[in-house]
Amino acid sequence: MLGYVPKLTQELQEWTRILRIGGEIIITDFHPDALAAGAKRTMTHAGTTFEIENYIHTVPRFRAVFDTLHLEVLRLDEQAVDETVRPTYERHQALDVFRESLGKPLVIGMRLRRAI
Repeated sequence: MLGYVPKLTQELQEWTRILRIGGEIIITDFHPDALAAGAKRTMTHAGTTFEIENYIHTVPRFRAVFDTLHLEVLRLDEQAVDETVRPTYERHQALDVFRESLGKPLVIGMRLRRAI
């Protein structure tokens, strides 16, 4: 959900404020590289497609903010588009997009712990 917020530092400051020392946060989101390449957050209702605005925070930017806020990165996983997501692209009749995206980052997951 961090791709929804324009001010990454301020958002995570609030999370850190209410997190006890030693407490953990797990974050998953679209990979910033996918957003930079044109991935969109959309949903369709009653035949109308809505697009949610994205803010791209790079992995180095995440790490810099985490360091500033004393959030220790316990784990950072980046998942690329692979055959496991092909059925989703097929359902949306977007195999051309699947082929173009194959091997490129799609999602990111981070496990953080408040150090102090």
